[in-house]
Amino acid sequence: MATFMRILTSNRSRLFNKNLSQLFSVVNSKDNSFRHVFTTNYLFAGLTNDFEFLGIETPIKMPALSPTMTAGTIVKWHKKEGEKINAGDILCEVQTDKAVVAFEFDDDGILAKILVNENSAEIQVGDLIAIVCEEDDDWKNVKIPENLNVTSDTIVSPVKSESLSIKQPASDSISKSPIDINTIKISPSARNLMDQYGIEMSTIQPTGNRGVMMKEDVLKFIQQNSLQPKNLSVIQEKEASKMPKDSSSPAKSDTPFFDIEISNMRRTIAKRLTESKSNIPHAYMRIKCSMDGLLKLRKDYKEKSLSVSLNDMIVKATALALKQTPAMNCQWDSECETIRIVPDIDVSIAVATPTGLITPIIKNANCLSLEEISNNSKELIVKAKDGKLQPHEFIGGTFSISNLGMYDIDHFVGVINPPQAAILAVGATRQRFFGEPDDYHICNQTIMSLSYDARAINEELAAHFMEKLRDNLEDTDLLITSDGSIHRRLSSFI
Repeated sequence: MATFMRILTSNRSRLFNKNLSQLFSVVNSKDNSFRHVFTTNYLFAGLTNDFEFLGIETPIKMPALSPTMTAGTIVKWHKKEGEKINAGDILCEVQTDKAVVAFEFDDDGILAKILVNENSAEIQVGDLIAIVCEEDDDWKNVKIPENLNVTSDTIVSPVKSESLSIKQPASDSISKSPIDINTIKISPSARNLMDQYGIEMSTIQPTGNRGVMMKEDVLKFIQQNSLQPKNLSVIQEKEASKMPKDSSSPAKSDTPFFDIEISNMRRTIAKRLTESKSNIPHAYMRIKCSMDGLLKLRKDYKEKSLSVSLNDMIVKATALALKQTPAMNCQWDSECETIRIVPDIDVSIAVATPTGLITPIIKNANCLSLEEISNNSKELIVKAKDGKLQPHEFIGGTFSISNLGMYDIDHFVGVINPPQAAILAVGATRQRFFGEPDDYHICNQTIMSLSYDARAINEELAAHFMEKLRDNLEDTDLLITSDGSIHRRLSSFI
């Protein structure tokens, strides 16, 4: 038993610290025979879960840094090979389907081997990306476990070491390996390249996930064999001569085209929008709101050298309306078919980034002043455009706002972002005639369009919410002093 206690207190036992409380509870058992057998099995079961024996290097796999992440790209390595890592240090930055997220390592050690280049092809969650060893180990002579998945087209060139064994196919063996072309899947960009260079599919070994032939496979083959592009016009003429001539059919367009590779974020957005429009019964409602009071309030803030935008005021007015109509701040639970009312009012604002649309969250927006909302919004927008948002800053939210007023769009409708139940679309502010026939006057007006889940929100509730929203926008005193509760004021103004 003393032997096992010494192992537990060694450097390598840090890998199992999270299980020590359970282990020691068994060690203190009165049944010595059971204690000895269970402790032995427990210890070595943990050791053999990911490692073949005690003392092998620690494999680092691509983590799932967001609930919807299935693959990611290493944007930047913060540590170099041979560099010491302390618990809590940022090992690398990973581009997820939402944003660039820092991957923090939770142990001490030495980064022995980086297996994935920066900005390489997407790495599936669970794939091997690096090897870490103990501080007293020889990091130059690490071994890569053979039973772990290593993506071959992203492996960094290995160091000159006899003990480091990575089996890579030789360039001359690619064309000789037997390949069943009937089972190969090929990406559009790879197929386009093969047509341009006149390459047979059977001559290239696919390295993509599930046997998909990627663009990188074709480019590598072209570079290794120094190929030149064929004359596309000749190829098209030969293919046209093989086709049966039909004078009745219209001639096909010869307009050239090219494929655009999309990011993880764009792929996830496309998937979630399709699911939203397919599974959620969208209903719509629209209201016209006078913006004269907001424009005057913004002018007053500018005179005080305070920068508060119209969107900040709309966020506050929406948060107050959600507080005044709590049933609107809800989610639809598809599994239980129930409506879940959320007490916290966390407003998501849509931000366009180079890689796609993301919705950072202003939490507890009804309890924040306009200045606090403005500061939070600016910080989140900058981080979103730089790809620096952390998961807790964009995952969640109870209601979304999308504002296209700055693009001179009169009105539009948004697509609900599940599990939320509604989204508000804000158009541009226009000068229009307003009032009764005997009292027409010009005012600044904006059209607000609500998209809501008809399963969780009925027409009466949606209409009541839109009325409250309009009242909050036109009564600017509420934006300054209220948090949406009845007979309650923000503490900073009491």
